[in-house]
Amino acid sequence: MRVRLPVAVAIALTTTSFTLPNAAARTATAQQPDELVLTMAATGNGATVVKGTVQGPANTTFTVELYNPSSCMDPNPPEAFGSFDVTTDGSGSASFVSAVNEEVLPGSGMTAETDSMLWNCVTVVSDSAPPTVSIGDLPTFQTETSFPVTWAGSDPSGVSFHVLVRQAAFNQGFGDQQAFAMNVTTTSETFTGKPGMTHCFEVVATDPLGNSSSTDEECTAVLVDDASMKHRKGFKQRTGGDHFMGTFSWARRKGATLIRSGVQADQLALLIDRCKRCGKVRVTFPGVKRKVSLKGPKDTQILVLLGDLSSRTPGTLRVKSLTKRPVRVDGVGVSAV
Repeated sequence: MRVRLPVAVAIALTTTSFTLPNAAARTATAQQPDELVLTMAATGNGATVVKGTVQGPANTTFTVELYNPSSCMDPNPPEAFGSFDVTTDGSGSASFVSAVNEEVLPGSGMTAETDSMLWNCVTVVSDSAPPTVSIGDLPTFQTETSFPVTWAGSDPSGVSFHVLVRQAAFNQGFGDQQAFAMNVTTTSETFTGKPGMTHCFEVVATDPLGNSSSTDEECTAVLVDDASMKHRKGFKQRTGGDHFMGTFSWARRKGATLIRSGVQADQLALLIDRCKRCGKVRVTFPGVKRKVSLKGPKDTQILVLLGDLSSRTPGTLRVKSLTKRPVRVDGVGVSAV
């Protein structure tokens, strides 16, 4: 006959582990776990999920049995609800998430036991609501090819994330969504994009019971490098390690022009270097005609937003010097959204 010590559990995350008296019958050579802790039991959508940890000898497999008494105070629970194996790592620790395709009564108990009669009980909570999930804001334009993408989410049963991305080149439409980070519990990753690409991210959060929710897309565009533009009437290519992709375009002649044809833009920007004696440029594109002064504090680089078009517009982008003073252009921003 199994004898259990009574334990009252106020909330699902308050647990206590006990070793029962008849566990003293272990043989001297048997390897047994030292601690078993249930951290959560939730039910919903026709399933039940149990989470917990085991501590014991390193690299050892233990069998854990689950029971579903009417409460954690019930001295006579029914037969085993399910069982699974847990293997400790080199430090003797293991965590587990066990899902059973059967829904139980919220407020009942969920008990886990090992062969050594080490046991623990938590109160089952109902979980049919989707996880909360959000994605961090991204700037409209990126002046580096690598940048962080962040997100957050929570759920009583735990949560994992799928991060998806779809992309469009400055002269093309969007492709299908692709996986960026799949089935992760982390909340940030560094994404490496390509010059001239708009990247739109969506995060899907899923709990162990299959409840899921997703974010709206968050989009950002990596600049088009000046090196990919045609240089006409005095613009020259230069190199510099502190510039986008290590290059910039320089001119000191009125009428010098940078040209990028085949652009499809919803928003535009210009990355420039300022100096005390710098001149002006004019940026033209269908629906955009903007003069930009490069005069300012020495060696200051700024990103100038040029306009938000009503919809994605095709055309040729031109950057033309309006004076004989020096101008330096490091890149142009072309966003597809």
